[in-house]
Amino acid sequence: METVKRKPKNKWLLIIGGFIAAQVIFTATDGTFLELKMNNMGNFANALANHLFFLEWITLYENFVYRLLTVLAILQIIVLAIKDITKVAGSRSNA
Repeated sequence: METVKRKPKNKWLLIIGGFIAAQVIFTATDGTFLELKMNNMGNFANALANHLFFLEWITLYENFVYRLLTVLAILQIIVLAIKDITKVAGSRSNA
């Protein structure tokens, strides 16, 4: 299967739009019966959920799954931004 090459503007609109849509869904379902629940967490997931970073620093959501997904999404956006910036800087130095 071929990968689709998107324009940087369209790619970033899709990424930011998806992040905002996820945050709206998280906000709407946090504290309701619709929120994600992980009853059978392993030791790693349980230790991660009870880590000080997720309990005290990130207080946007009550559900730790939403907190974890938000942090992972932000880290992914940062990595993609650094990758795109280095690609643009590299193409400008070669020109």
